[in-house]
Amino acid sequence: MEDLYAILQCDHNASYDDLKRSYQALALKYHPDKNVDGDLPRKDDKREVDDTGNTTCCSTGDSIIKTESNNNNNADLFIRVNKAWKILADSSLRQHFDLRWRERGLTQEWPVQDDVEFTDFDLESSSPTEPSSANSSTDCSYSYPCRCGGFYVLEPADVTLSVDVVCCDTCSLSIRVIYHNNNIT
Repeated sequence: MEDLYAILQCDHNASYDDLKRSYQALALKYHPDKNVDGDLPRKDDKREVDDTGNTTCCSTGDSIIKTESNNNNNADLFIRVNKAWKILADSSLRQHFDLRWRERGLTQEWPVQDDVEFTDFDLESSSPTEPSSANSSTDCSYSYPCRCGGFYVLEPADVTLSVDVVCCDTCSLSIRVIYHNNNIT
């Protein structure tokens, strides 16, 4: 779980307008279509290929490979900034994130018993009489059994926030949840 406020370079008590201004500035700075560092070759620049196959700009000497790496890094940063904004712009998700962030700070002092893949969690419906309700994101949760007989439970908002440390609902054990981007719906 990343500190979304740090990604947007704001304090945890920042106003909506402060978050929005910061998001807009960072989105503009890291947008993959923008030339952030000025190291992209201009259209009229000639390019040379050396003996090793590396392409460089004749007028600036900048490596095209370096530029592609910067663009990929900027795209990754842009994705992180965009995700942080989407969560913090929604007041209910922001409130849930703040709660989970404070809880995470407390659980950091407890030992983590195990690392568990998110795919190992079971999808649970909150109304057992209606099997179709598992399709509704508000009526479901994800659970993983604890050795004490209790469960580690993730709510849909927890999954959206990629909450990574979860406490058992019965005992004091906690686990670290390992997410892979393609697992989260």
